[in-house]
Amino acid sequence: MQRRGFLGLLLTLIMAMSWMADDAAARQVSAMARRPRPGAVSGILDGFTAREIRGLRFLVDGKPRRIRVSGSTFTVPGLPPGEHEISIIDKILGGGVNFTLKITSGVTVDLGKIFLASGGRIEGSVYHVIDPVTGDSEPLAGVEVVAEPDFPVPLLGKARAAGFPKKLYAITDKDGFYAMDEVPVGPYRVSVVVPGLEAGVSFAFVGLGDISSIDFELRDVIEEGVATVTGVINAPDGSPAEGALVSILPQDIYFPFRVSPKSVAAAVRAGKGAGARPTVLPRLEFSTLTDQNGRYTLNVPSGYSSIAVYLDGTAGYFDTLALRPRETLVVSVNLEEAADIAPGSVNGFVTDASTKRPILGAQVTALLYFIQGGPDGGSFIIPPPKPLLAFTNKKGFYQIDGLPAGLIQFQVDAKGYQSEIREVEVPESGTATLSFALSRKKLR
Repeated sequence: MQRRGFLGLLLTLIMAMSWMADDAAARQVSAMARRPRPGAVSGILDGFTAREIRGLRFLVDGKPRRIRVSGSTFTVPGLPPGEHEISIIDKILGGGVNFTLKITSGVTVDLGKIFLASGGRIEGSVYHVIDPVTGDSEPLAGVEVVAEPDFPVPLLGKARAAGFPKKLYAITDKDGFYAMDEVPVGPYRVSVVVPGLEAGVSFAFVGLGDISSIDFELRDVIEEGVATVTGVINAPDGSPAEGALVSILPQDIYFPFRVSPKSVAAAVRAGKGAGARPTVLPRLEFSTLTDQNGRYTLNVPSGYSSIAVYLDGTAGYFDTLALRPRETLVVSVNLEEAADIAPGSVNGFVTDASTKRPILGAQVTALLYFIQGGPDGGSFIIPPPKPLLAFTNKKGFYQIDGLPAGLIQFQVDAKGYQSEIREVEVPESGTATLSFALSRKKLR
C-alpha cells in the first residue's frame, strides 16, 4: 500500500511538471506571437534578368539593403514594421523608382510589376487667383509650363554636351494640371508666363523616380504707380484710436523713382549707405500714426501689400491688399482686445568665437516678429511696435522680457565684432535660449 501511494504521488508530480512546462511553452509562444516580426517587400522587374537585378541599387530609408532574387522577382527581407521609403536605382541606364509603404508585422507586401522610370517627374497645377484677399482661384487650361536646367553657368555647357535637354515643356489640361515624365536627374528652373498675369517661377531638384510637385498661383499684373490707403481705426470700446501704428508692407522692396537697386548697392559698398539721402534708400514699409480722430492716410506703391495695425492692449489687425495706381482704398478697422497671453522671454550668452570668452556690452535687439494667422494661413513679418533690446553683463549674459509668443528674429552687435542675426521660437509664459558666438571684424 505504501509503495502504491508513493507511485501515485510520483505520477502526480510528473503530471504537474508536464503541465507547468506546457504552460511555460504556451506563454513563450504567446510572447513570440505578440513580438513584432519583420516584414518584406517583393516585386517583379519585367525584362530584367536575375543578374541585372543584382546590379541595381536597393535603398531602404536611404541606406543600401541586400535582396533576394529569383528570376525577375526580387524580395527585400527583414523590414521592421512601420513606414519605409524604398528606392530602386539603375546607375548604369539612369533609371529608378521611389515609393513609400507601410510594413505590417510578418507580412510580405507584393508590389506586382515595377517599371523603372528613366529620370523623374515634374507635375503640378496652374491657377489664376481671382481674389488675392480671400485666395479664391480657378484652374488655367492650355498654359505652357517650361522647365530649364538650372546648372551653374560653367557646368551648363558640359551638361548640354552630355545630351542634357535645353528645355522641357508641358501644357495644362482643363483642370490646370501638367506633367513632365522622364525628366533627367538634376536641378531645374520651372516657370509659367501668362499675358496679364504675374509670371510664376520655382526651383526643384529631380531625382531618379522622384516626383517634384510645383503649383503656380498667378495673380493679375498691377501696373507701377502710387495708391492711397486711408481709413479710421477704432479702439475696442468704439472710440477713435489715437496713436495707432498703421504699416503697409509691400511684397517687394520699394526703390524710389529713378533709383536702381544697383546704385543703392554701389552706395553701400562705398560706405555711403548710412549717409545717403532718405529719398535714395529703399523702403521695406510705409508707416504712420493715427490722429486724434483715429484717421490715417498713406501714399504707397501700387501692387500687392499687407496692412498691419498695432495698438497696445489690442490684438492688432492684419490683411492683404491689392493696390492699383491712382486708387484710393478705404480700410477702416475696429480693433479687438488682446487675448490674455502671458509674454515670453529670451536669454543667452554672447561670446568670442575664437577665445570663447564672454563679451561685455553687446546689444541684442528684437528685429522682426513672424506672426501666424494670415488670410492665406501663412505668417506676417512685422517690426516690433517698440524697441526691445538688452545688453550683456560681464558674464556675457542677456535677457529680454515681454516678448510675444512665436518666431522672433534677433540681432546682436558688439564693438569690433561682426553682427549676427538669428531666429528663435519664444514660448508663451516661457523662456527661449539663444546664444551667439561672434567673429571679430577683419582689419582692412
